Amino acid sequence: MSKTISDMPTAYDAGAIEPGWYARWELAGLFTADARSPKPKYSICLPPPNITGELHMGHALNHTLQDICSRYRRMAGYEVLFLPGTDHAAIATQNVIEKQLAAEGKTKEQLGREAFQARVNEWYAEVGETIVSQDRILGASLDWSRVRFTMDESYVRSVMTAFVAFYDRGWIYRAPRIVNWCPHDQSAISDLEVKWQEHHDTLYYIRYPVEGGGDVVIATVRPETMLADTGVAVNPTDPRYQSIIGKTAILPLVGRKLPLVGDEAVEKDFGTGALKVTPGHDPMDYDLGQRHGLEVINGMHPDGRMNVPGLPYDGLPALEARERVVQDLKAQGFLVKEEPYTHEVGHCDRCDTVIQPLISDQWWLRMEKMRDKALAASAEGKVRWHPERYERTYLDWLHGLREVFVRSMAVCNARLARRDRRPPRLLPKRHEQHGAGDHQSLGQPHDHDRARVHGRGAVLRRGHPLPGPVNRRTADVEVARHRGRSAPADQQIWRRCGPRLGGVGGHVEPRRPLRREQGRRLQAFLQQAVECDAPGARQRCRQGGATRPGPG
Repeated sequence: MSKTISDMPTAYDAGAIEPGWYARWELAGLFTADARSPKPKYSICLPPPNITGELHMGHALNHTLQDICSRYRRMAGYEVLFLPGTDHAAIATQNVIEKQLAAEGKTKEQLGREAFQARVNEWYAEVGETIVSQDRILGASLDWSRVRFTMDESYVRSVMTAFVAFYDRGWIYRAPRIVNWCPHDQSAISDLEVKWQEHHDTLYYIRYPVEGGGDVVIATVRPETMLADTGVAVNPTDPRYQSIIGKTAILPLVGRKLPLVGDEAVEKDFGTGALKVTPGHDPMDYDLGQRHGLEVINGMHPDGRMNVPGLPYDGLPALEARERVVQDLKAQGFLVKEEPYTHEVGHCDRCDTVIQPLISDQWWLRMEKMRDKALAASAEGKVRWHPERYERTYLDWLHGLREVFVRSMAVCNARLARRDRRPPRLLPKRHEQHGAGDHQSLGQPHDHDRARVHGRGAVLRRGHPLPGPVNRRTADVEVARHRGRSAPADQQIWRRCGPRLGGVGGHVEPRRPLRREQGRRLQAFLQQAVECDAPGARQRCRQGGATRPGPG
């Protein structure tokens, strides 16, 4: 009589089965790249997740897609390096710690820099381990022997080296420019870190007297910034104001003389058609002021308080100063009228504070040479996009690329040590660290041989926000480089996988679109290859026709 197993689970329990298999893979070194291997090299640098909490569904999708590319290349005969790491995310982490301190009735100023940094390090250790464990649960075939954190000593040293090299080439310079300033974090943030929210405000119409008689009326939703006005601009084609161009207006409440200039950037149909120019607190005004040589006045402190010495508004928060300014304009007869106005206002996406455009001394990265190199690489076919339609978006973005700042001023960023004539400054953050992540994770420039063997990453997965219910779509970009002493990549894929696919293998780097039948065969092959990951199953896979040229 046959026996039955009564305690056999009725459903697959991933938590009970998969951790053991992953531990066996890791112990066997199946995901560890061998720099001495004669196989062609292939590497992907995992975009380091921010250490601000746990991974979310977007991370799971992106890491899985990159893992598919990595496992596929291993099966195609490549020596694959899938680099893991985490990002310290200075601004976001600072906000998380500040919220914890606020719950305890403390502030970072009360705690002090060293104690705050110690608190941040504890958070990094705790959350960093959580992220690593999540990727293990996900089954990502990452080379954990090379895991890096963006505040590791070797990583920071690589960032410093890149920074100094860029500085010596003249690609990095320091200058005061108008930036998106977060008064809460007291840091400049990029355009990508600004989220726009609809505000219902008031549009104030203010009369500026003109020397020699008459006046000009301007409209603004931020009357407190008029204290830093240095000019008034009108469109030179606007017949209403052609007669006053070149004259001088008097700034109400302050008495400063303001030149009246003509500039075609002024919209004739907005407000009154006359624009108060505040170069220190508006990007458009800054550009306009540069064209006409207007003075730049910084009318606000980094914490959002007014910086107008000698005036009764000095030191007041911006909104409180606005109320006082409006009251005084009414009392002195300069306020013509008010009307409701709905518009979008930028907020910091980390702490939701209203962004204040202001002048700040920052490190800036010149983009001309790097942009031209990127354009040339695309034109020469060194970079390929999947789907191809995204290349047009990429090229349009490159052509409109402006100089960008390369650091944030968060407390938990590292500092750049003094070297030669260079002043001690805060360490550059995202652009240096993410753009050279593969080099830094491999020890470049101090371990040049290891970095040279694996070279730059082969694949970069990118996403962009879309309006509506769909939040992200992913496009792949692959650097078409053939490394090592092996035959070209397509020939290698053909030898390994072609007979089972009925054509050129792989969705990663197709020379021509895969036909529907080829796509089905590829999907079946990849599914079979995943099943081959389990030790002891390789013989069955071989019998089924799916050979496995490399481990993992």
